[in-house]
Amino acid sequence: RKALKITNETIDSIYSEWKVAEYPLFLKSCFMHKSSWEIMKFKLMGRIVAAYESKGRKPFVVSFLGSSVTAGHDNLFNLSTPIVAGDMMRSSFHALDLDLDSRNVALGNNPCMPYDVCVKIFA
Repeated sequence: RKALKITNETIDSIYSEWKVAEYPLFLKSCFMHKSSWEIMKFKLMGRIVAAYESKGRKPFVVSFLGSSVTAGHDNLFNLSTPIVAGDMMRSSFHALDLDLDSRNVALGNNPCMPYDVCVKIFA
């Protein structure tokens, strides 16, 4: 229950900060293929079960691939999306006895191809 409470507070904070209610199409502009989303959910569920069964702590890795904006070249690195998102999500993961590893693998000054095709190598 504690993890759910913390997670809901984090989501409410994001919705408030980004004024999502005022921009109803905002979330539709974020794209993740349905199968990728399902795989990520099942990996997270597996880590939660393993933590409860004391099979050892293994961090849940979230990687952000993107352009110079994601990399933090256009602002302070500690204000880049991967760092901020990791900081916001970390307390929910700790409440589940999980470690979160938020990785910034964004590349500035590069064309997306072929980097977005070979994500596993970089992330």
